Amino acid sequence: MKTATNAAVKSTPREDAEPFLAFVTDDLTRETLGLLAKQEQWSGTRVFAGGVAAAIEALESRSSPKLLVVDLTEASEPLADIHRLAEVCDVETTVIAVGVANDVQLFRLLLEAGVDDYLVKPVTFEAFQNAIRLVTDARAKPEEGTPGRLVTVVGARGGVGASTLAVNSAWLIAHEQKLRTALVDVDLQFGTVSLALDLAPSRGFREALENPERVDDLFVASVLVTESENLYVLGAEEALDEDLAFDPQGLHRMVMELRRNFECIVLDIPRALVLRYQEVLADSAAVAVVTDFSLAGMRDTVRLRSLIRSAAPRAKLSIIVNRARPEDGSDVPKNAFEEAIEAPVNEIVPYDRKALALANRSGKPVPAVVKNSPVARACREVSKTLSGVEPAEVPSSFVRMLKR
Repeated sequence: MKTATNAAVKSTPREDAEPFLAFVTDDLTRETLGLLAKQEQWSGTRVFAGGVAAAIEALESRSSPKLLVVDLTEASEPLADIHRLAEVCDVETTVIAVGVANDVQLFRLLLEAGVDDYLVKPVTFEAFQNAIRLVTDARAKPEEGTPGRLVTVVGARGGVGASTLAVNSAWLIAHEQKLRTALVDVDLQFGTVSLALDLAPSRGFREALENPERVDDLFVASVLVTESENLYVLGAEEALDEDLAFDPQGLHRMVMELRRNFECIVLDIPRALVLRYQEVLADSAAVAVVTDFSLAGMRDTVRLRSLIRSAAPRAKLSIIVNRARPEDGSDVPKNAFEEAIEAPVNEIVPYDRKALALANRSGKPVPAVVKNSPVARACREVSKTLSGVEPAEVPSSFVRMLKR
């Protein structure tokens, strides 16, 4: 099972990625990288004038390459620029930075921020070759040891439908993308994931969090609830009169075991627990912050985005506005909302009372009962982003309506 699962994970998201892109500020480095691209037979224009700022601007409108070289020479705040680059750069992209500062402390900080290597100018042809070979070898793992993709969904505030979005996305990843998926509800007292899928709560989730040393393949298999051939659910309904406080290592150990056995793990985590489980957050390949266009949603999106960028700088962060009602008039206009959070809204999921009611009565997610509804189509795009499959770039009619 592990071999088949991990093989699928390894081949899923990066098949169509460009092999190489570079953004550098000086002629010598551009010529050197141009020769490298020619030798590797990377056709087309791969080396562009400009530094890390140009790379950020370019990747806002195009897919990330497998290998990215960025120049920090003209960056006044290189670490801040690298964090901004991480917001538009795929988690699987290999990033090599170049610059003129020969500073060991800067080198270490850049590595902590997610850069794979840092080279001091002037960089020779051989130095680039060696750096690419070393970081590629370091990233390469035996197929049977490749962990499943971990994605986290968190609501900016209560009532924005983060759990509903997590359920719909996990169902689509399992049923339409055919990936073996585990859906984990970290809210042990008020979680609704199992309820939304008409499943009994898991037995043993609390025990796993309280006793991390007990968690292994057999234990994980015993606590998961099967929704279908590709979707398994982990949730609980613990008593409300108990104060639940677990060692963060319990969840981390559980997630590690799940990643050995599943291609994708969708983690639905309450915003109040994000700080406690930063280690799991740091392992996420993608994080979706679910919010609305309210003033409170805007404020808390800013706060969560800052925390996530610090704890998980290499995760692909998406801002999802859920249950939007254009006819009501948003508390905050979309343009003003994006300006305030200093990031684009990646997807807008409309509110469809009939589709949601039908799904609730059926004990199934919206895409299972109303496949082509606006809600299902929007969730389908979100699921592709979370699993690593690039969503379509054409906005829905609903999104275009909100932009007016």
